[in-house]
Amino acid sequence: MSIKVAVAGITDGALDSLRQVIDSTPSLALVGDLDGGGIAKQAKRQAPDVIVLPLEDISLDDDFVSDALAAAPRALGLVADGSVSGLRELFGMGVNGCILHSAAQEELVSAIHELHEGRRYVGPSLASAVVTDFVVSIARAAKQTTPDVDMSIVQASEQAATTAHA
Repeated sequence: MSIKVAVAGITDGALDSLRQVIDSTPSLALVGDLDGGGIAKQAKRQAPDVIVLPLEDISLDDDFVSDALAAAPRALGLVADGSVSGLRELFGMGVNGCILHSAAQEELVSAIHELHEGRRYVGPSLASAVVTDFVVSIARAAKQTTPDVDMSIVQASEQAATTAHA
């Protein structure tokens, strides 16, 4: 039996890409594109197992997000970049997994399967970005509190952050 996937708030170009990935994966079935109004009604009719929604350009307190999160038992957020506080907020809202919106197709499929199995998921590329953000924050804080800290540590951390986000 296929995992029923719905998408919400995805632009046409990205929706085409998602549709291709889902259609080419036998274990997944796209049951609908939930748009602005009446997400709860649409979702009830389509009964998705997992909902996929972009979170980089949406206000997290937006009714659209809360309606979308209530529309399925599991939610996968697509994000532009990662930070520790950002992930904490997303998981606190009810998102069960996050990947970068630029993640590979295999990562998207893995994330959907993990969520369907009841587990949380943070994609490897997103986890790398979060760790890098954390390391850079620590290095900057160390520089502020200990002026004689080796600047090469801060510079290496910042360079790693730039590389991880590229």
